[in-house]
Amino acid sequence: MTKRIITIYLMVSIITTLLFALHSAVYVTYLLAGGLNLLQVNLVNLCFMIAVFLLEVPTGAVADIYGRKLSFILSCLTNGIGFLIYSTATTFLSFVSAELVIALGVSLASGALKAWLVDSLHFVNWNGKLLKIFRLEGRAITLTNLVGGLAGAFLGVKNLSIPFAVAGGGFCLLALLSCALMREQYFQRKNNVRNFTYNIKQVIRDGVVYGLQNQIIFLVMIVAVVFMLGFQALNMYWQPQYRPFLPDNRYFGFIWAGITLFTILGNELAGKLGTNSLNVRTVYLSLGWIVGLLIFLAGVVSPLLVSLSCFYLHELVRGIYRPYTNAVLQENIPSDKRATVDSFVSMMQHGAAGLGLLLTGWVANSLGIRSAWMLSGAMIIAFTPLAVFLSRLKRRNQKDLSD
Repeated sequence: MTKRIITIYLMVSIITTLLFALHSAVYVTYLLAGGLNLLQVNLVNLCFMIAVFLLEVPTGAVADIYGRKLSFILSCLTNGIGFLIYSTATTFLSFVSAELVIALGVSLASGALKAWLVDSLHFVNWNGKLLKIFRLEGRAITLTNLVGGLAGAFLGVKNLSIPFAVAGGGFCLLALLSCALMREQYFQRKNNVRNFTYNIKQVIRDGVVYGLQNQIIFLVMIVAVVFMLGFQALNMYWQPQYRPFLPDNRYFGFIWAGITLFTILGNELAGKLGTNSLNVRTVYLSLGWIVGLLIFLAGVVSPLLVSLSCFYLHELVRGIYRPYTNAVLQENIPSDKRATVDSFVSMMQHGAAGLGLLLTGWVANSLGIRSAWMLSGAMIIAFTPLAVFLSRLKRRNQKDLSD
């Protein structure tokens, strides 16, 4: 049973990653081809981040109340509709409409799938290490990102809308597959399940309060806010930054391949890190300084190979960060609040990402992409120690109150 649960989780996660990856290597190019400038490109993505920020915790509560399986299936169907809208979009408002639909789909899935995995394993008395599963997932989805990015780049050679259309149809099929395979023997609905508003408010309140009071989750959340604030300029602008050096758009797929390979290496290194409270602070402080410096250098240096090398190394650090953070979070969240707390952390990440998009979009459009990258690196270098200090200050305050 344990093997079946992990296999289904990995399979669903891989397919989801593949469908999202289809547009990853051509996303910004598609928006620019639609007549948008660099600031408008970020504004489109900003609308997505704001929508997810507003929807994350309520949809996480839906997963905790009505079931993680139902929430994930609804997510697949919504994502399918969103990508199909994207494939026919031609204006700023139509791009934004597609992003808002996909934002609902992403928020419905956020926290739900991982909560389904962890609680299903606990139900069958599994006592293994979650970090091993998330490392394995990291390897699998990174390779899938490689394949999906390459496939999307080649599909988009003739028409950039094709990767979006394929993703839309794929998500609809994934909804059917998830309905057939996922089980929830462990799950018990909350009392008064018919009182939707009451249950949503209750679960949100309990989940958010727990997330703010737990020292480790608080640390993860504020570090995630700092990282997401700084990552957006690189997420959005690597395509226009390196496009002048490439013969045609299909070569985006090869740069994407390098990104995924360095992420794989980071996933492997993540397994060597500890997840106790002392190690978590040290790990995050080290990762923040390293990734911030690499982002800054990627913007400062002008030779393509040097800049691209710094960019790839920053992806390696991000490859460490993702599975490590997943493991730390899931090991510190109780079952009945798992999806809501996870969604709360994700909500704060998307809020920070939205702010980062707005800030770096303005800088890139006014001063250039390299300036936006330098600003992003400087923010991570400066704010990561502050995040760790705030978590330590919170710990001291709670200790004083208990004394």
